[in-house]
Amino acid sequence: HVRAYLEHRLPYIFRWEKVSIGSTARLYALLKLPDMPELRKRAKANGKRGKDWMTAFDFERRDVKTGSIKYADEKREAARLKRVEEEKKLRE
Repeated sequence: HVRAYLEHRLPYIFRWEKVSIGSTARLYALLKLPDMPELRKRAKANGKRGKDWMTAFDFERRDVKTGSIKYADEKREAARLKRVEEEKKLRE
């Protein structure tokens, strides 16, 4: 969506500076904003830099631990738990 606005041939119709980043993120049901150079650049233009860049947009991050959501299917859940254990062992 971001690239479509930035690279469109008719920038006078599709104005990147008028896009509401927070509303667009909520439209796509994002839990957090992606770390994209285009968003960082726009935040910098609004005076937000460093770790504070996400506050430039009207968006509230959701702290949902997606790894704790279980599968309804028991086989898939067992496979997920096995994969989680393997990843823990690799990190140690």
